[in-house]
Amino acid sequence: MKLADIPPDDFSWRKYGQKPIKGSPHPRGYYKCSSVRGCPAKKHVERALDDPTMLIVTYEGDHNHSQSITDTPASLILESS
Repeated sequence: MKLADIPPDDFSWRKYGQKPIKGSPHPRGYYKCSSVRGCPAKKHVERALDDPTMLIVTYEGDHNHSQSITDTPASLILESS
């Protein structure tokens, strides 16, 4: 499953794993929020057994920030040295 196949939301995600699902020909993908370092939010994505064109997205945990850093205007991004 490609990240492009997953419906977008307001956050950036990084894939950190994939596992086969018992009884399904499709694996489950595991993602961590990469919008802000240390955010505990995760999600996993798998295809529905009865309709492989449908994706089941399950979220775990809460974001500890408001929105994706990529949605923040460049003028608001600060760097520390």
